[in-house]
Amino acid sequence: MLKKMRWRFIGAAMAAFTAVVLTLLCLVNLWNYHSVTSQQDEALTRLMEIEDQQMPFSSRRGALPFDDWSHFSPEVQYSLRFFSVHYDTEGSVLRVNQDYIASISEGDAEHYVDAALENGKVRGYESGYRYLVSTTEDETVVLFLNSEREIQTMRSLLWITLAIAAACLVVAKRLFSTSSRSLPTICCNSALNAGLFSSSGPRGHHVCQNSLPLRPKSMRTWPTAPRRLSSSGCWA
Repeated sequence: MLKKMRWRFIGAAMAAFTAVVLTLLCLVNLWNYHSVTSQQDEALTRLMEIEDQQMPFSSRRGALPFDDWSHFSPEVQYSLRFFSVHYDTEGSVLRVNQDYIASISEGDAEHYVDAALENGKVRGYESGYRYLVSTTEDETVVLFLNSEREIQTMRSLLWITLAIAAACLVVAKRLFSTSSRSLPTICCNSALNAGLFSSSGPRGHHVCQNSLPLRPKSMRTWPTAPRRLSSSGCWA
């Protein structure tokens, strides 16, 4: 019985601790994902607004004033890598803007756009890029922002938090196992202090591990001295 009580104690403690750890892990990673994605979407929205006007950090058109990027550091506009594809209302490609990225050709850009449009979402991730789809009466613009560094950061944080959570669970399991070994002694001593049992002997087969054997007071029997044969031949 006490062994089952010990395992139930360990199971309940581990279940509660695991729930807390998993909750914290989810909250940290969801907050990080939301924060990073919001920054990417804000940059995409700003780039989409100026797509047909002037492009940031362009030697031909001039860099944007820093006031227009108030939520970013002044150097962010010089580190963005993006491309865009413009479609007319019939689905034909009007132009591909790849002036601000070196690793994407026109064919690659059209392939990314096809994959993004198949998802049917206005915003999303596609092969290391965050994209935004904007549709007007005249054309549809699909803008892709390179997000490989941000995605790698989110994955690294996820693996780090998973490793920390696993280590915490292992340590907690050992601590709970160690503390549960004193559980029978605590239970028996509590019963003795409450006056429910005495320490004169066991009742049936109920013996408390790591403590004195217990027996109900109502069944207490005191040991007597052994009887000896006297010189007269009678039992004393």
